[in-house]
Amino acid sequence: MKDESVYAATLGLFFALLALAGSNHASTGTDDLAKDAIMDITRGSYHPWLSTPWQPGEDQGLLFGVQAGLGGSVLGYFLCRYRKGGQSHLKR
Repeated sequence: MKDESVYAATLGLFFALLALAGSNHASTGTDDLAKDAIMDITRGSYHPWLSTPWQPGEDQGLLFGVQAGLGGSVLGYFLCRYRKGGQSHLKR
C-alpha cells in the first residue's frame, strides 16, 4: 500500500513539473482563434446574428465552484456505489 502511495505521488509530481515546464509560451483562447479564422475566411465582412444576453464577470468563479461541487458529489456517489458492488446502503 505504501509503495502505491509513493508511486502515485511521484507520478503526480512528474505531471505537475511537466505542465509547468510546458507553460512558457503565451496562449490564446480557442474563441479568439476561431474569430480570427472566420474574419480571414469572410475577409472581415462577417457580423454576428445574435449577441449574448449575459457577460461573464465576477460571478463566474462562483458558478464554476458550484459546478465542480455538484460534479464531485455525483462522481463520489457513483464511485462509492460501484465500490460497494451496487448494494444499497439501507438495510431492509
